[in-house]
Amino acid sequence: MPENKNIEVVMQWINAANAHNIEQIGETLHPDYEYDFGPDSIKGKEEVLKEWKWFLTGFPDLHYEVEQLIDSGEYVVSRLRMTGTQKGEFRFVGTDSVEKPIPASNKSIDIPSCSIHKIKDGKIIRLWRYWDSATLLRQIGLI
Repeated sequence: MPENKNIEVVMQWINAANAHNIEQIGETLHPDYEYDFGPDSIKGKEEVLKEWKWFLTGFPDLHYEVEQLIDSGEYVVSRLRMTGTQKGEFRFVGTDSVEKPIPASNKSIDIPSCSIHKIKDGKIIRLWRYWDSATLLRQIGLI
């Protein structure tokens, strides 16, 4: 287990995501949480938990493999590999899928990502996430 408290918070977030435990994910987030992913963002803990529910509905076997964690003061950088199989409809903010869910494809995804987690008061207050959504859409057969 990491000795750094901020890395421990990020590991709690990753473990909660891998357990598909929305409540535990929420416990790692600051009430003023903000999630930035490219040109879009979600503000507020409750809004991002809704996004998590949508994603886990689409990918009920979603899993993050930790490739690297870097501590830098109040920031932790994580390099992760996201895998899973799209067995259900899913949506994600910033696309038309919010109104019109993407139907199950039963295809697998394997996508590298990088995130910057800002920690405040022992919780993640902001997350900048970089991953290739076009690769996800290609891997499930939409492009």
